[in-house]
Amino acid sequence: MIEVLMLIKAAVSAAICVRLFCFKWPHDSRYRIGVTTVAYFLMLCSGAVSILLIAGNQKAVQVFDAGIYASVLVMMIAARGNLAKILEIRHG
Repeated sequence: MIEVLMLIKAAVSAAICVRLFCFKWPHDSRYRIGVTTVAYFLMLCSGAVSILLIAGNQKAVQVFDAGIYASVLVMMIAARGNLAKILEIRHG
């Protein structure tokens, strides 16, 4: 069961990283350094988690971890990779 959860979590975290990496900026969008920094950090962390899981360096994986990653992936797919839509940071 643990091996299946490790593969699920590795696949989901790799999918998050790829979805963020493949985001195409619309021509009329604003550049926001804070959202871009969070997106790069999320890409780095999710890619590192998938590499660590595949390499076998992370042993304990719980159902809740895989559920959190799956929820983030669903939000990323719904927002088409646009992290600003998920965060909805409003100024003022």
